[in-house]
Amino acid sequence: MPHTAIVCRIVTLLIWSCVAVAATAEAAPATKPKPPFSCTVGRVLDGDTFQCRDTTKVRLWGVNAAELPHYGKPGEPGANAAAAYLKGLIVGSTLTCHAKGRSYDRVVAICQLPDGADLGQAIVATGHAQDCAKFSKGAYATFEQPDVYRNKRMCGE
Repeated sequence: MPHTAIVCRIVTLLIWSCVAVAATAEAAPATKPKPPFSCTVGRVLDGDTFQCRDTTKVRLWGVNAAELPHYGKPGEPGANAAAAYLKGLIVGSTLTCHAKGRSYDRVVAICQLPDGADLGQAIVATGHAQDCAKFSKGAYATFEQPDVYRNKRMCGE
C-alpha cells in the first residue's frame, strides 16, 4: 500500500474516532443536582460552621466569619460575637441545606432557615460575616456591612 493511502486511512480513523467520542459525550446524561438534606443543628463550631445532630459538619458556602482561636492562633476580631449570633439563630433548628462541595471534613452548603431565609445572607446582613466573592461570585456582597472584619487571605481579595 502506498504511503499516501496509509496516511489517508489513519486520518480517516482519527476523524471517525473523534466523531464517536463527541457523539458519546453529547449523549451522556447531565448530572442531577444532589437533593437537599435536613440538618437539625446540635452545635455551632464558629461563625460560619456548625454540626448537625447526626454529626455532619456544615461550612456555609460563600461567606466567611472571623475565626475563633484554634491551633494556638489567636482569634480574629468579632469571632465570639459571630459564633454567639449563629448559635442563637440556629441551634435546635432544622435547616434545609444544599451541598455545594466539601472542605476538609465538612460539607460546604447553602442552608435555609425554617422560614426559608438564606442563612448566609442573614449572617452577612447582620455584620457577622463577609461575602467571600472568591467562592460566591458576589452573591452576598449587597448585604455586607461596612464594618465587618475582612479576611483578605481567605476570600482572595
